[in-house]
Amino acid sequence: MKHLILALFLVGIFLAGCSDLNNSTVPVGTQSTVQKIKMPAPSSLSVETVFSVSERIVGNIGGDVELEGFYSTSTGEVTIEASLDVPTGAYDGAKVLSIVNEGQFVEVDLSPTMVFDAPVLLTIRMEGLDLSDVNPAQVNFLYFADDGSTEAVTYDNLIVDVENGILAVVNAQLNHFSRYGFAK
Repeated sequence: MKHLILALFLVGIFLAGCSDLNNSTVPVGTQSTVQKIKMPAPSSLSVETVFSVSERIVGNIGGDVELEGFYSTSTGEVTIEASLDVPTGAYDGAKVLSIVNEGQFVEVDLSPTMVFDAPVLLTIRMEGLDLSDVNPAQVNFLYFADDGSTEAVTYDNLIVDVENGILAVVNAQLNHFSRYGFAK
């Protein structure tokens, strides 16, 4: 089982490495562009800033996947928390679900690529961010497609606390797995 999880993790890292993560400006629909919000740089190059978790969930039963991580920066500590609530009947069979934050942007990659019969709920909270150039009224939580397009995501609550460096989304309703994150 450990080998399977390790193999899935490595494949996820490989696939994520093939995407253009340096393009932090992406179109919203066809009208305008948004800029992905960046994670703060670690205080040392040796600090691990890629965080991931995988969990086997039976879709007919449901379950939870939770990610927690932190790293030091020159101004303090960044904490990352993400939880995925898979309701009963979200999909058929058992699948290993993964959440990955690669450390460059305030976003998560969710895998495997799949469409759900019932929406899964994603909650993310990241603290210790430098939001000094962020206008809270312009922050969105979005789906980032591989072709660079974006889609708005329905959620219960969006928290933008510039003073304390906190971004959070509560119960984002996901119909499929891909890359989701915050943009300004």
